Amino acid sequence: MPVVWGAPHPERGTRTLKFRLPEGRVLGETLRALEERGISVQGVATRETSLEDAFIHIVGRTLDDDTPAGGA
Repeated sequence: MPVVWGAPHPERGTRTLKFRLPEGRVLGETLRALEERGISVQGVATRETSLEDAFIHIVGRTLDDDTPAGGA
């Protein structure tokens, strides 16, 4: 599963990890797998995929954007 690490928090020394949970995957299992690999999870925030997110993923741009995602 592709993940994106955020920049370290300047005061806490923690980092944010963003990923899209695959269909049918259970969040609890994913969090346990991270901790088994030595990644300490201190908090979780979830967000449902919006219709706009789906559109951008399929089309590669927003309706207002003249260029496809990736800058081509």
